[in-house]
Amino acid sequence: MDPGTAHDERLARATLRLRRCGVRPGDTILICLPIGPDLFFAADAVMALGATAAPLAPDGEALDETVAASPARLMISDDPRAVTAAAESRIRVVMSVADLGA
Repeated sequence: MDPGTAHDERLARATLRLRRCGVRPGDTILICLPIGPDLFFAADAVMALGATAAPLAPDGEALDETVAASPARLMISDDPRAVTAAAESRIRVVMSVADLGA
């Protein structure tokens, strides 16, 4: 299989999952993942829907404050600290990278 085709199929599955969670064009989606392939894949999926990918460093000092101040309703993260911060914010859905099929 062509590597480009495999990526396109994974991206289609990820965007479908995000759409089913209510992501629409113009939404802001927090992505709290380390720099690497998972971060770039998640950002691609978010932007493919016309939403804004807002990356956050998992080890950032202001993670709690940034999450609390964000208008985002969905976050993509596997980081326990980010998931805890999301519980006390406007975020209603936290997806892991595995949920996207990455």
